[in-house]
Amino acid sequence: MNRERFKVSLSSPLSRVLKFFSFCFFGNRCIACRSLISVFSDIGFCDKCEKSVKVFDDKRFSNEEGELMLATAPYFSAWRKSLIHFKFHGAREAGEYHAKRIAENIMSYTDISEYDGILCVPAIVSLERKRRYNQAEVLARNVADFLDLPFCDYMEKKKDIKSQTACKNSAERFKNVRGAYGLNEEGIKNVSGKSFILIDDITTTGATLSECGKALRAGGVRNILYATAAKTVIGGDFLPLRLPIENGKGDIVFLKKRWKKPENFEKAARRRLNKTLLQSRFFRK
Repeated sequence: MNRERFKVSLSSPLSRVLKFFSFCFFGNRCIACRSLISVFSDIGFCDKCEKSVKVFDDKRFSNEEGELMLATAPYFSAWRKSLIHFKFHGAREAGEYHAKRIAENIMSYTDISEYDGILCVPAIVSLERKRRYNQAEVLARNVADFLDLPFCDYMEKKKDIKSQTACKNSAERFKNVRGAYGLNEEGIKNVSGKSFILIDDITTTGATLSECGKALRAGGVRNILYATAAKTVIGGDFLPLRLPIENGKGDIVFLKKRWKKPENFEKAARRRLNKTLLQSRFFRK
């Protein structure tokens, strides 16, 4: 897999031509289960996967500093599968779909004329070497195309860190990324007094985005909007009595008790599922 290929915009003319011939010969595929769907339908989910997707009613969240963060849906069900195909298997059409949804969220909640460009979270060096591309950069470049804003490669990794998924709790996640991000030479020269939209694929505690935000603030950035394709949500006051939980083997089991405190629920889920993370809270009105 060539890394340079993923630096090319997924909405470029060449990409559209290749997509057309791919549709003619192979049809369009669901970005989650990969089953064939209509050649004439937009890129997205099949009917079955579409029904399993639960997007957030209100896509606005905030980090510890009270800054606005946008996320489209919980990291669960077909939404999760589509991001896995994009993140680990190079499914470009899934990346294009999620970039479009991120762009729609940004236009719904903000005035894009207030922003000077699009940034992405730098990848962990070891993971980028393994995947041969940075999925956050792919999303950011395509969000920039959709919003007609410049993509700005202004951030870099100051030190390599372990994957956030390997951290046991929120405190460890924040400690893991502390001091890990900063501005490169071009960024130091160009960010002062400007506003940017920072893109990542998934957020859980917001630790990575917040740490990137601190680096941008230190460089003189005036305003930052954070936007992601998905948010992992754990626990909550409105959990259903039978909550589906996905374990490491891909099986679904159920817990039948309601927990008011997210941390207590997470502890119970870990005991029941051998320290498997809960990925299944849905927003309900």
